[in-house]
Amino acid sequence: FCYYLWVVIVWFIIVISYIQIWRYIKRNNVDLIQIPTVSKLLYYPMIFFICWFWSLLRRAWNVMSESGEAPILIIGLQIFFGNLYGFANALLYGYIVRYHLKAASQSISDQSRSSKEKVNSQTIIDTTQAGNDDGSDKELKQQKSLESVDLDREEEQSNKTDPDDENL
Repeated sequence: FCYYLWVVIVWFIIVISYIQIWRYIKRNNVDLIQIPTVSKLLYYPMIFFICWFWSLLRRAWNVMSESGEAPILIIGLQIFFGNLYGFANALLYGYIVRYHLKAASQSISDQSRSSKEKVNSQTIIDTTQAGNDDGSDKELKQQKSLESVDLDREEEQSNKTDPDDENL
């Protein structure tokens, strides 16, 4: 049983840590969604508890039973979960890394999208301003041409004599 004493000590440390984390969260009204890394790291101790529980149970059974032998089911669970410990940690690690890569990728794509939008909006503003400059020049030219047409008409009318005047 002393061989697994370190597991018991770590369990107590983890339980104390969980209680302190829980108190801190309740006292400061912390939303775990705001700190996703911490919420995902809290799964490591759970994996530790589940995987090492069967080893402790088998050793406790060996110490407390008269025959000193644990049932085959407990031995099988100890072997299964003992070997699953490293695999479960690797899966959780992969999930956390994937989450961070996805979040970083999303952040980068959001930044590039916003910079593209800024560039596009600046281009639209520049085009609009250039269009306004060209448009105002065109308007000015149109006004001048209209004024010149009006002046030409006035000149024609002033040069023309009234047909009634010719007969006089």
